[in-house]
Amino acid sequence: MNFLVVAHDSADGDTLAKRASLRDEHQKGVISYVQSNKLLDGGVIIVTGNPVGSALLFDVPDRKTLDAIIAADPYMKAGVWDRIEIYELARPDPAAMRSLKD
Repeated sequence: MNFLVVAHDSADGDTLAKRASLRDEHQKGVISYVQSNKLLDGGVIIVTGNPVGSALLFDVPDRKTLDAIIAADPYMKAGVWDRIEIYELARPDPAAMRSLKD
């Protein structure tokens, strides 16, 4: 199942510092999920030059698996992310999408 996750950063004054200090630890998880084909795409949401959250596209067996991944993320544990939106995403076949470009 594909899920779009929009993780909103906390408005606390120390969120940017927390995000920076946890980036390497967060990236280790990101790399692991990319290598296991669970994380398809993602990045930092930027508004007026500042990070305000993350957008992540996962391919996991079920919502329970996704919830466990999010709960284990250093940004979630430390309160960098304070609000999470999760949407099930119906995606077309990648091969079919590539054929539209030709």
